[in-house]
Amino acid sequence: MTANYMLAFDLGVSSGVALLSYSETEPARLVKAWQFGNGVQGLIDWLDVHRLWDYDCGYGSHEQIWILPMTAHPSSSGYVRDSQLTVVSEKFTPLQGKGFAQTLDSTLPLVCEGVLIAYGIMPVYDSKEKRWQRPSLMYRHGGSTLAEKKKRSRAFLKKNGLYVLPKELGTPDNNDAISAILHGLNYITHTLNHRPTWDAYYETESELSD
Repeated sequence: MTANYMLAFDLGVSSGVALLSYSETEPARLVKAWQFGNGVQGLIDWLDVHRLWDYDCGYGSHEQIWILPMTAHPSSSGYVRDSQLTVVSEKFTPLQGKGFAQTLDSTLPLVCEGVLIAYGIMPVYDSKEKRWQRPSLMYRHGGSTLAEKKKRSRAFLKKNGLYVLPKELGTPDNNDAISAILHGLNYITHTLNHRPTWDAYYETESELSD
């Protein structure tokens, strides 16, 4: 069985990363999640360590994954190819009039996005490029207020075994890792329209808002 992979980022002063796997017949599952601080340097350090690693893909085998483009790959033999890996990221969106302040910390996601572009992991931003996802796409599980949307999204992940605890991450909270998981899941369901994931996790398609 050939597995496909989704690597999702939520970038900032603290960043979250989630790796999910799925196949033609199996729904998305969480392979691993990370959360780390230190802004741009933290992201660079993570990329240096995790650009190539072994993991259990969940379908009875181990894989080695190389997240940089194949043109930067020392050898294409034995590694997951680009066609089997999709990378998505939340796109920084300033919220004017809602307490947004143009401080270094508040705009740090833009700098981190530049790192992914410079490494060739993400494309240069284009409003039509669906791999750059607006923050609201995390919240597909109902709720009228932001607090309620967050609560329902977390409940959904817990119900379906897609949740990660802070102690598993080694961090005080899991906010950014959870955001990354939700972004990856959104792309698998709404952009790829992955039927096994729909069938496994959603009783009806109306459970996800547009």
